[in-house]
Amino acid sequence: MGKSEKTNYEYLLEYVENLEHRIENIEKENDGLKLAASILRYMGSNGSCTDSHSKIIKDICELWGVDIHDIFTLSRKRDVVEARHVIMFALRYNTTLTLSQIGDIVSGRNHSTVSHAVKMVNQLASIDKTYLNRLITLNLDKWLITD
Repeated sequence: MGKSEKTNYEYLLEYVENLEHRIENIEKENDGLKLAASILRYMGSNGSCTDSHSKIIKDICELWGVDIHDIFTLSRKRDVVEARHVIMFALRYNTTLTLSQIGDIVSGRNHSTVSHAVKMVNQLASIDKTYLNRLITLNLDKWLITD
């Protein structure tokens, strides 16, 4: 057997690497489709997101320093989660949207997730001055529940 001939093992390794690469690409495409669906919901495809809602989302993303597209992902980075929670809080008190409609706008989350986000904003504002100052900047402090 010459140096240029591959063994069955080498062919198998090459095949497995090729499969891994294909699976990775499929996963990326799937993530892209999920993101596209969320963005379509955000852009008003379900009729519940208006220009004022878009402004709320944009303003909060800018203040938190997060990319607006990250809001519609499953990211668990602290700044993204905080911004997402504040968006849900702001939509809750600045609009007539139901909790379910807010959840639909923010990546298809359910009403209990929105309710939890509202509670978390209140909790964090009570212990973190920087966080509270951001809410004051957005004029959201009037809806905070204080003890």
